[in-house]
Amino acid sequence: MFKKMAITAATVILINAMWFSYGHCADSDQLLNDSGLVYYYKNQFQQALKEFETALRANPKNPEIYYNIARAQNQLNNPQAAEEALKKAIELKPNYAVAKNLLKKMQAQLAKQDKPGVGVFSKQLKIQVPTEIAYPYEDYTEGFYAYYSGDMSGSKEKFDADYKDKSREVHARMDQAIIYYHLRNFDDAVNHFRKVLDREPRNAEALYNLGLSYEQLSKTDEAMDAYEKAYKSNPALTRAQERFKMVKDNALMNQINVADSYFNKSDWKKAVEAYEKVKSYALKNSQEYIKADSNSRVAKLELEKIGEKRSEINQGYLNRNIDFVDADANPGRYAGSIVTWKGRIYKIEKYGYTTDFLVVFLPSFRSDIDSTEYSKDLIFVVRFEKPVKQNELLREDSNITVVGKITGSEQLKNAFKYNNYTDKIIVDPLKITVTNNNYSGEFVWELTN
Repeated sequence: MFKKMAITAATVILINAMWFSYGHCADSDQLLNDSGLVYYYKNQFQQALKEFETALRANPKNPEIYYNIARAQNQLNNPQAAEEALKKAIELKPNYAVAKNLLKKMQAQLAKQDKPGVGVFSKQLKIQVPTEIAYPYEDYTEGFYAYYSGDMSGSKEKFDADYKDKSREVHARMDQAIIYYHLRNFDDAVNHFRKVLDREPRNAEALYNLGLSYEQLSKTDEAMDAYEKAYKSNPALTRAQERFKMVKDNALMNQINVADSYFNKSDWKKAVEAYEKVKSYALKNSQEYIKADSNSRVAKLELEKIGEKRSEINQGYLNRNIDFVDADANPGRYAGSIVTWKGRIYKIEKYGYTTDFLVVFLPSFRSDIDSTEYSKDLIFVVRFEKPVKQNELLREDSNITVVGKITGSEQLKNAFKYNNYTDKIIVDPLKITVTNNNYSGEFVWELTN
């Protein structure tokens, strides 16, 4: 009936922007009609009617617009106006089946508008059932009327009596559920709609109303399941199918945003889970499905890389037998090896996007060692090929344990004030753990982060 779209405020803005951009283009009436449907499915019926009427001025020969005007007028409790709009839709399109069905329903409603029952609790109270509710009965139960008349105890007695009468139990459960829904007590509404379905599993109206309750509770999957079952149980309940499509489209767009957010933050595990959810909502071969599948594959590859890095880190803890002095004397022999060494940060130097930690190798974190003197022969460099975020523990004189890969050695002529220009081992870090005797806590950094 209308173009597939996500029912969001952003969509409304986009549609209006397209309208002003296109001016009086050939499909401006359809754009305005779609804009009206956005408001309609957000239960903003007055705004929807304005959009439909603007669309009608753009194209007074479009029967679909008259049909949507009728639906909006019906939701606004203007059955006569709805009837007139439906007649015009059918005049323009004589085989318009859904318009004919709605007209028949409107005319039946007009015929009994002086009677209390569906649509109005009583002429005196003038309290309406929530417009989105589906109701299959001609009138409400006595317990329902008693409740809205203020007779709470009488209402309970009447409902309890009807629950015991198997011929009236389902009707009473439906009415009780609607009261809870009207009070926005959606958990109890769900419980009572489900009790209706325990007795009548294919009760399409109960299924549809259950979907509405789940939707209010933000239980999207449960809502879609209920709407789908409602439509399958009664294909004439077309709004169940419409609601299913709307909720699914919204869920798809929201899930895409969630998945993209995880992906952009490199939270690969959650990104994979979120994109798989997107795929469950999207049609296969659709752009949404293809993008989700592609990004999910990328995220899975990144997870594999993280697994490999963690394996290297674990390997580093096993390779403690590589002696620093031996490696320092023969750096070429150990290039590519993973080591775990302890030391004390002597100096932190930054070169643009590169950060070097000059570390004094220490067999243990002995506080009595003068690292300034000790460092002349036992310096090695931990090189980060990226800026390192500030932390109170990342400072000179902090103790550091490094797990990393030896990439080679380098003469650090500008790094020292003393005359020692021998090659210094460069370590590409996989993980560092930093502590300081003057500060509490521990700082841990992993390349997999």
